[in-house]
Amino acid sequence: MSKTSKQGCAEEEVERDEDGYETVHVLTRSQLRSKYTLHAQLADEIQDFEVLKRCILHLVDGDQPLSDSERKLFLLAFKNCVGTRRKAWRQLRKQEMEMESTDPLMTHLRSYKNQIELEIESVCKEILSAINKLLVDSNQQLVTQEKVFYLKLQGDYWRYLCEFRRGSQLEVSSSQALQAYNQARDAVQGPSGLSPCDPQLLGLALNMSVFHYEILGNRLEGLRLCRDVYQAAEQYLSSENVDAQQERGARVVLKLLRDNLGLWENEINTGDLG
Repeated sequence: MSKTSKQGCAEEEVERDEDGYETVHVLTRSQLRSKYTLHAQLADEIQDFEVLKRCILHLVDGDQPLSDSERKLFLLAFKNCVGTRRKAWRQLRKQEMEMESTDPLMTHLRSYKNQIELEIESVCKEILSAINKLLVDSNQQLVTQEKVFYLKLQGDYWRYLCEFRRGSQLEVSSSQALQAYNQARDAVQGPSGLSPCDPQLLGLALNMSVFHYEILGNRLEGLRLCRDVYQAAEQYLSSENVDAQQERGARVVLKLLRDNLGLWENEINTGDLG
């Protein structure tokens, strides 16, 4: 059992022994951070992503920016929590499209799908609220890598909401996703930006092009964005000495960009626009 003090800077943990006697431990902010960091690492090891998510949100509520390793856990926790639900939603959506509208089980299937949508909404709102805090309420100036990391995630999770939202809600989520992606794109450019083969820049271009092509229906814009970034990265890799680790990371994302280029070019050339 534990409780936070009124000042929010300490937490009391009550430990009971086998005879029922209680010992109260008061944890400072630093000790609390160490506690949640350790708990997050343990949750990661056993792949308990719901617990990992809760621990990371506790760290976000602290007064310090997330470290590189904490940002990786932040990404991992939410990616897995939302990923399993998105996969389930896509499967249910597929079954819904294949099922006859008069099937008596249709009501049950749609009810289940709606429940999954509510769960996706909940996870997305959690991370979007956390990102807003990290971007707006951070006491320290974020470097380009950190800013792009959060803005890209912001665009991604608004995009996930676009997959099933309709009407005015879809307009809101698509507008927010576009705004976040554009801000991230602006951040990677200029003298303080990222190199053309930086995996983070390539990942942003990959997801942003998917957003334009699949969500907004701006297929030519999605294709152009994908092609331009792919060609710029390939040219940079062939003409500059690039760190081996960065090049390996870049090649992984470049393959995904190349796969999308081939698929989209074929769809546009054959007139198969869905």
